[in-house]
Amino acid sequence: MAVNIQAPLREQKQHRLSCFSEVGQSKTRYFFQITNGAPHKDDVGEELANDHAAWIAAKRLARDIEDSLELDGRWNLEVRDGIGPVCSITIESKKLR
Repeated sequence: MAVNIQAPLREQKQHRLSCFSEVGQSKTRYFFQITNGAPHKDDVGEELANDHAAWIAAKRLARDIEDSLELDGRWNLEVRDGIGPVCSITIESKKLR
């Protein structure tokens, strides 16, 4: 099984879709797009404090869906915010004999 994890650092902070939590801290809405043959689009998203919190949530989600991986299969989880991709996790399996 090959695992490819990408978590690019942002060099510039741009305006993001955000809202304010109950204590007044700005939060960003992150969307978790899953592709396993067919794409599963997340239209609701989740409000999180920052990119690192979104990465932690992506790792949890990857553990939840790892049992769906078939032999010679592949799935990708991409985390996006209002300005584009934040990070992704790709898991691929190959039958070797």
